[in-house]
Amino acid sequence: MNAAPIHRAGHRFMLDPAGVVFWPARRTLILADLHLEKASSSAARGTLVPPYDTRATLDRLALLLRRYAPEVVIALGDSFHDDQGHARLAAEDAARLARFEAAHPAR
Repeated sequence: MNAAPIHRAGHRFMLDPAGVVFWPARRTLILADLHLEKASSSAARGTLVPPYDTRATLDRLALLLRRYAPEVVIALGDSFHDDQGHARLAAEDAARLARFEAAHPAR
């Protein structure tokens, strides 16, 4: 599937089926609801699900970063599934997320 254009307030945005919005004029990728560490949160409450959700989400994010090559990334919220998700993040995934953040520093 391809991204679909939408025009609002004189700007063109691309609605990507992966669940992100790209704003070409500002080279900005807008995302929300990553819910990193959702599986480990469920496991802590006794519901066992495959623990690959964070890695898969980061893989999809890497693909989107390559596809759009944004200068700015705006994460609107719910990046982690719960308030302790960052503490359960595997070292490799934390390092990968840090590389993403370093490549797209806050302004």
